[in-house]
Amino acid sequence: MGWKWIEPTVLLGLSIVAVLEGLRVISRYTTTFGSVQAGGYLILLGAVLGFLTVFVWFTGNLGLRKSQNSKNDKRRIPKQVVICLLILAGSSLCIPWLGYMLSTILFFLAYFMLLGGYRWVPALLYSIALGITFAVIFAKAGMMLPQGLIPWP
Repeated sequence: MGWKWIEPTVLLGLSIVAVLEGLRVISRYTTTFGSVQAGGYLILLGAVLGFLTVFVWFTGNLGLRKSQNSKNDKRRIPKQVVICLLILAGSSLCIPWLGYMLSTILFFLAYFMLLGGYRWVPALLYSIALGITFAVIFAKAGMMLPQGLIPWP
């Protein structure tokens, strides 16, 4: 068989940890606002992870891809992964000063431009739309995030 036992074991372990943590959040923090919802999301995440792991394990699709099995692999981190991590780190560092909405707009702008290959205008329009959308969603959900230079809803 092309798969190893460690991958499904780790994924199933994470699934069990997520379900148990969800149950702990629900049972321990019953008086806290949103604890049942947060615990429910953890249980759902663990259940989906466990189900998909078992499904993939039994269908036999857990093996290495041909590109991962080649002997010409130099064991280097791909350039796109490094760029993505740098964009994420930069965005996280900007949140306290620029605020959530502007940092999100800059994150998506950098992501679309550097990794997506978009031109300036579409990347800027998509970034602004996503930044405003996420800011409104989080404001409606009652989350307090840094507003920064531009106050938002």
